[in-house]
Amino acid sequence: MTATIAWIALLEVSLVIELRSRRDGRHVASLPQIGAWVAIRVLGRVIFWMIWIFVGLHLFARYGIDR
Repeated sequence: MTATIAWIALLEVSLVIELRSRRDGRHVASLPQIGAWVAIRVLGRVIFWMIWIFVGLHLFARYGIDR
């Protein structure tokens, strides 16, 4: 239950950041701009892959098909 609430909170925070950046683009970078800035370097791409794998495996393990 706590993990589900944390995932929902993370999605809500990212949505708020994105909406704020689109409303007033001078002060807050949008999520694609932040992602592009991080992915410029190889280390940033490796970190993105590690996060993608971590989140994917945990969501699959939590919400996957029960046997």
